[in-house]
Amino acid sequence: MNTAELNANPYKNWTPQEVRALVRAQKITGQTSGMCAGYAQANLCVLPKEYA
Repeated sequence: MNTAELNANPYKNWTPQEVRALVRAQKITGQTSGMCAGYAQANLCVLPKEYA
């Protein structure tokens, strides 16, 4: 097995809907970067005003 195969993301060609379903089901629990090629990823943290 070469380095490219070890670093290959099996979710690269999945849709965001498919990946989100796996995350909700806790089948994906780690980093999600590199998944869903062609889509942008963003993270959002919502805090009460007193902590912002």
